[in-house]
Parts: sequence; structure tokens; C-alpha cells
Amino acid sequence: MKQKFKINYEVLQPMDLVLTSTSGIKSVFVRGVTTGGKNMFNKKLATHCGLVINIHDQLLMVEMIGRGINIVSLNDYTNRKKYIVAVRRHYIYIDKYIREIAQKRIALDLRYSLDYDFKGIYSFVNSRVEDDVKRYYCSEYCYMQTAADGIKYPDSFADKVSPYDLQVVSNGFRDIDFKIG
Repeated sequence: MKQKFKINYEVLQPMDLVLTSTSGIKSVFVRGVTTGGKNMFNKKLATHCGLVINIHDQLLMVEMIGRGINIVSLNDYTNRKKYIVAVRRHYIYIDKYIREIAQKRIALDLRYSLDYDFKGIYSFVNSRVEDDVKRYYCSEYCYMQTAADGIKYPDSFADKVSPYDLQVVSNGFRDIDFKIG
């Protein structure tokens, strides 16, 4: 699925939350499980997310994918047949110092190669499966990183948090106008 607009990369800053969707079967399944069956084909609802980071004055994306923690250029991230449904920023990240601390924490994660949490994903459909606390799926990683900076979330996010949850939560996040055209 192609973007119908260009992205204004100049408005992005480290720790912006980028929420995406596709029309693929995995996205349909994620939407069905996390937002309800009637929404499973609604491509405006997020099924994946990552965080913008700055390494050597280059904005990149950090995300959790099947092979674990991944870092990719913003251009590659947006050209991977993903549709960006929202870019969100929490007011706490206006503070450059807090952004720098968060990025240092993420840099440590990159150094130690975090693994993907397949059990955590499966726990959305089977409550008997326990989340692996040493591994993360995409929205769990974004939640964990931002909660570490003091962002308060609903208590239910501690057990399970979906990309859609991060798309609609209103606890200090606001949408960033990232489109050109």
C-alpha cells in the first residue's frame, strides 16, 4: 500500500511514536484481536509501531519485529508497504534532556539485541499463555520505553498493550501533523 502523501521529516523528533498499518493478513488478524472483529479491515487502525531515534544526527526508527529489535532509516520504514496512520508525541519529550536519556536507554537495548515476544502476542488470543517479561512485541516495547520516562498509562497497559491502544490513548499524547500534500 503506497502513502498518498509525503512525510515532512522536519517535524519529527526523537521519541515520536509512529503507528502504522497494512492490508496484510497479519494486520487483519491484529486488528481483529485488538479492536474487535468488525474493525479487522479498517486500515486506519494501527497494527504496528516504532519510535523515532536520533543517531549521529540521523533520524531512524527503532521497532520490534519477528527477529527482535530492529533499527531502520525512516525512509525504509515508510516504504515497506506500511501506511502511517499517526505520529504521536507526548509533552514530556519537549524536554531535550529526557529525550537524550530515553535514547541512551534504547542504545543499550540495541547493544544487547532484544528478542521478540511471540508469547506476548499469542496472549491476546489465549489468556493461559503468559507474556515473556524479557522479550517485547512492538507496542509493548514502545510502552515500556515511554513508561520508563514517567508517562502514566491506564493500568491495563501493564498486562497487554496494542498499537491501537497507543493510537487512541490521550494521557498527554497529541497527534503530529506529519503530512505534506
